Amino acid sequence: MSVVFTAPPSGYPFSHAAMGSHRFIETSGEINELLKMHVINLAERGLRQAGKRLYGAKITAIGLAYEKNDPRESPAIKIVEELANLGAEVRVYDPFVPSLATKAGVFTSVGSIEGALSEAECAVFLVDHDMFRGISMETVKGLMASQVVVDGKNLFAGGEGVVYLGIGKGDLQTAGSDHTYLSSWD
Repeated sequence: MSVVFTAPPSGYPFSHAAMGSHRFIETSGEINELLKMHVINLAERGLRQAGKRLYGAKITAIGLAYEKNDPRESPAIKIVEELANLGAEVRVYDPFVPSLATKAGVFTSVGSIEGALSEAECAVFLVDHDMFRGISMETVKGLMASQVVVDGKNLFAGGEGVVYLGIGKGDLQTAGSDHTYLSSWD
């Protein structure tokens, strides 16, 4: 008796398309890793536009949670870790996460958004908590030493006098203003 293997019919759970979905998951993971590095590159680019260097810059990562109050597997871990490894002075803030453990050390969340932004040269928004949506760009500008904002969650539209780098905004230079919108593939 011999057994002949044939491809399963279309729509069958173990069809070629379903069996190939592991590659889709792998590709999604690769894109997520690239986007983490892209956020770091945007911070560096924004600081450069403001005449600053990443090394020694005061950068605040705003939003650490991945799901609700849980920072495990959060993209913020890799971003904060890499910024610290590149020599930035990193401060973190999330009202729901008291601290973030990374390979570069443990970062304790400051007590308020005002404290997080105070004297920062670059603010990197990583989570779209509702309370972050209520922050005006004027407030951000008034608190920061240099107004470089990396918006990873489409919280803002930019603002006059701010170097604004947002993921998924397209590559536009708005006439009459000095803020920039950059897409996630720049």
